[in-house]
Amino acid sequence: MILRNRQFFCWAGGQGKRALRVFEEGSADFADGLIERSASGAGCNKTVSFDVKPAKQAGMTLLA
Repeated sequence: MILRNRQFFCWAGGQGKRALRVFEEGSADFADGLIERSASGAGCNKTVSFDVKPAKQAGMTLLA
């Protein structure tokens, strides 16, 4: 698993694991999931995106 690799550092391992789980389920890109999970972990009520895919699949709000 990428999060257990010593050459890969994730400062927010728990959020990374949740983002990876969403990615593995095929519902969002890993980066989009990590952005949304990191924002949520920092206390943000919502994360916005100009991109339709992460807005639908990673739990973001579409900003258009």
